[in-house]
Amino acid sequence: MVFHAAIAESEGAFTFDDVCDGICRKMILRHPKLFGGTGSADWEQIKQTRFLSYADAMDHVARALPALTVAEKLSRKAAQAGFSWPDTEHALDKLSEELQELRAAASSGSGAEEALGDMLLAAASTGLMLGLDPERALQKANDKYRRQFARLEAMVGDRLSAMQPDEMLHFWEKAKKES
Repeated sequence: MVFHAAIAESEGAFTFDDVCDGICRKMILRHPKLFGGTGSADWEQIKQTRFLSYADAMDHVARALPALTVAEKLSRKAAQAGFSWPDTEHALDKLSEELQELRAAASSGSGAEEALGDMLLAAASTGLMLGLDPERALQKANDKYRRQFARLEAMVGDRLSAMQPDEMLHFWEKAKKES
């Protein structure tokens, strides 16, 4: 931070004091009770006052974050605005609908990437509705996939790349049962 501030100061953009002032203002804004304010303002309400709309708040979700994390944050912000499925059944129906759209797009050869993205976003939203952490769920699925693939490879050895798809599927199902 000091290094970046020094570069910015040499370019006349801002000073280190400006950075410190900004950090102090942010801390006071986020924690008014600790700095002599009154009440216990909810952090989400405080953040919302910074934005013109929920869409504006969504625009401030960092695009550099992993896509699943962004999907989770966007879904949470939409839910704060009151935009969410009324119950788990509706969320699962939406997920199923997105899967059907992906099937149709894959069959037609057009729009599959967009349909896959919509399905993944719906899956993240559904996970949140179920009280699950989508990032953690995917990490666990990745770990399980690694273990199952290692079992598959141990079963068939160096024949794997030469196997027919139906034979691979047979051993894959066997590897899943052993996990």
